[in-house]
Amino acid sequence: MDYKKLRLLMRTDGLGKTSKQWREEIREERNKSDRWERKLQEVQA
Repeated sequence: MDYKKLRLLMRTDGLGKTSKQWREEIREERNKSDRWERKLQEVQA
């Protein structure tokens, strides 16, 4: 998870979001990065 990118998002577009929306978005980002991790591991194996 790229926390710098997340902080940037929070500063720019996130000010109007509810915390529930933030939790959704963070979970989605985590899922995306998890999928990429798995793909990388498969390629390296």
